[in-house]
Amino acid sequence: QQPGRHFGSYLTFFVLSVANACTVRRSNALRRYQQSICSKGNNKKDSTLVFEEGAVCPDFKTAFCNLFPQLLGLTCVLNPITGRIVRSLFPKPGEGPSLDDMNNEFFLCMTGYGIGSKGSRTRSVLYYPKDPGYLETARMLSESALCLALNEHDNSDGGASALPTPGGGFFTPSTGMGQVLLDRLRKTGTYVATELVQQGQ
Repeated sequence: QQPGRHFGSYLTFFVLSVANACTVRRSNALRRYQQSICSKGNNKKDSTLVFEEGAVCPDFKTAFCNLFPQLLGLTCVLNPITGRIVRSLFPKPGEGPSLDDMNNEFFLCMTGYGIGSKGSRTRSVLYYPKDPGYLETARMLSESALCLALNEHDNSDGGASALPTPGGGFFTPSTGMGQVLLDRLRKTGTYVATELVQQGQ
């Protein structure tokens, strides 16, 4: 779509970006940052938080080849004429990649950049070493369940391993489990790093 400002490359649509934007919006609301969130191209003056997400591609050709099949596939699935035919071609439960392929052929690496209101810039990376669609998703769900079951009132280390207690309601992983869940994921294979690239005024 356009050259990425931070990557020197091209950014294209990422299928989960819409859902992730809702999660970011909910997390900020629960933390009472009193900030509105807008997507790229929305120049609302009262928007103090802008969230952008996309798939990074090295050139225009790769970006186009990444985007076009998504648009074509979604159109075919939603079309009442072609939808039934296309869905019948989807892999059935148990027909996905082998365990060996999931362990050795796939990974997920996400890079994030943040620009503060005073000009500070941060960079972060999130890396999952195995297939994110099956193995890593299962691990995240399992660690979340263990986090809720075992760490809710953990005071073995002075409360550092206890979950935050924000009250009632529906919470996102970062607001409901926060650092406790992140520590669990790190111990079981996830790599997370953040650095300050430029100090603000």
